[in-house]
Amino acid sequence: MRGRVLILLIIIIIAAGGVGALLLLNSSGDTTDTATPEAGQVQPTAQPGQPTFTPLPPPVTEIVDLVEVVIALQNIPRGSVLTADDIDTFSSNPANALLSIRRLPLSYAPETSIQDPQDLVGCVTRTDIPRESIIVQAQVVPDPNLVAAGLTGGLACQAAAQGLSRVGSDLALFLPPNYTAISVPLDPTGYGQVAYGLKAGDRVDVYMSFLFIDVDEEFQTRKPNTINYVTVTDEGLIEFSEARLGREEPSQIVDGVVVGPSEDRQRPRLVTQRTVTDALVLHVGWVPEDGVIYGASPTPFETPAAVIDPTQAAADPVGAILTLESIIGTDYIPVIMVLGMTPQDALTVTWAIDAEIPVRYGLRPVVADDTVFGPGSTTAPVTLLYILETYGIDPANDAAKLPFAIEPAVEDIRRFDLRNLRTFVDFTAGFQAGN
Repeated sequence: MRGRVLILLIIIIIAAGGVGALLLLNSSGDTTDTATPEAGQVQPTAQPGQPTFTPLPPPVTEIVDLVEVVIALQNIPRGSVLTADDIDTFSSNPANALLSIRRLPLSYAPETSIQDPQDLVGCVTRTDIPRESIIVQAQVVPDPNLVAAGLTGGLACQAAAQGLSRVGSDLALFLPPNYTAISVPLDPTGYGQVAYGLKAGDRVDVYMSFLFIDVDEEFQTRKPNTINYVTVTDEGLIEFSEARLGREEPSQIVDGVVVGPSEDRQRPRLVTQRTVTDALVLHVGWVPEDGVIYGASPTPFETPAAVIDPTQAAADPVGAILTLESIIGTDYIPVIMVLGMTPQDALTVTWAIDAEIPVRYGLRPVVADDTVFGPGSTTAPVTLLYILETYGIDPANDAAKLPFAIEPAVEDIRRFDLRNLRTFVDFTAGFQAGN
């Protein structure tokens, strides 16, 4: 009995194992291979009744060109001078740095952006530059102090773009905080303006010459006053004598005597002195209408002026005068200049111009001697007495009368000046060839 049961159990186990093996084989035969082919690999076409595989294209890698641009890390006000310290601060103290570099795709970088911070050394910001903005060439110009010293500043300054939007005059950029700008006239002959040698960025001193005369303090009229004698006739009428120039002085011979001048007008006394010092030349000539000086095209008045040969002038003064007459007042000669100075000095120069005081401009050296040009340095006003005493001229002895003289007589030692000749001589009528 037991033998039969054991045999039956073995048969059942074998049957169950066969069924399980059959199910496992059927399951593995229906499985589809879904493995991902490698990039660019072509799979073979399956046999009929089997799944097919489509080749995949190779992946595309996009290459982006990056460029470096300079950006502002802080708000930079208009008129700020960019120095080497502003460039080097980022490496030592990034929190206080003014400028930095960012890498941007080439298509996003402005065409005139600055790529090297060193190109900005010595530039002045032409506009306000907001924080995190890209700096472009149109926002900077050269520092005139560097230009005056023979330096050009960074490459970005030299490439300042033209045709900018209105951001104010360039002149205001280079005014020191305590200065104001005024325009002053120039002598078209070049006398008094260093023979057209003044350029933007120069420093000048202003010399003025004054002619002093005596005036009546009450009348504010030129002396001497006129004198009239008043008499009363026997009939009781009041009569006035003819007015005479002079002053009444006591006399031991008669009751009174009138001393009058031998000339109609008194001779003025000339005094010359240095007045305004260290004025800044901002521009020579007319300022362009849009106020753009740096990056602007040359204007006609910047063309070199015509030259008069002194030898020709001496041989043919009339021809020289006509030549001078033809060029004076044209746009080819600078007849005006813009100076920067303190407001008080500006009032002084304005008063002198309004009073028609002769004004001359002296060029200061780039490296000035403080004992001569420094703050507090003074000069002595020059008069006839100053020249006599300073240079040891004694008219009583040095100009003593002698029983002989040279011939022809020396009657005038004033220099030959074309403008004076033009002013005082009617050359069209008086100077004729052969006269």
